[in-house]
Amino acid sequence: MTYTGIRWGGLIFILVIVFSQPARAFQNEPNDFRGIEWGTNYHELKGFTKVSTQDPLEYYTKKNEDMSMGDARLAMVVYVFYKKKLCGAVLDFKSPSNFQTIKAVLSDWYGKGYQANRYEDKYRWSGTNVSITLEYDDITQKGQVVYYFIPIYEIIQRAN
Repeated sequence: MTYTGIRWGGLIFILVIVFSQPARAFQNEPNDFRGIEWGTNYHELKGFTKVSTQDPLEYYTKKNEDMSMGDARLAMVVYVFYKKKLCGAVLDFKSPSNFQTIKAVLSDWYGKGYQANRYEDKYRWSGTNVSITLEYDDITQKGQVVYYFIPIYEIIQRAN
């Protein structure tokens, strides 16, 4: 997936999914993403490279990133910043086996995800501060996991 696809796909997906369904609490709501606390300023981090900007968001990759989630292989991990503060992450992957592994990992970490339509491979975990979505397309055999820190997202919404 191109960075443009990440920007539009991830952002639009977040906008539609995060606030279109009732919130459901989930177990082990994360205070961070891969050890970086939500809201951490970009300037406190090392080894990050900006790959794209879609005002008001900036997208970064991390040098020597762990490209796995459990035993699943990730195609890309992108960190999302708003006003230099970490507010989200987008993880791209390919293949049905990676989807099944990632779904199992997320379910193990956070409990059973909410699935609005049992005929679609879309799952959501929504907590007080974090929303996580998992989506997979059988036809393209591509999927995404999107983490979003709700307090910063609400600031973005009020600013627009």
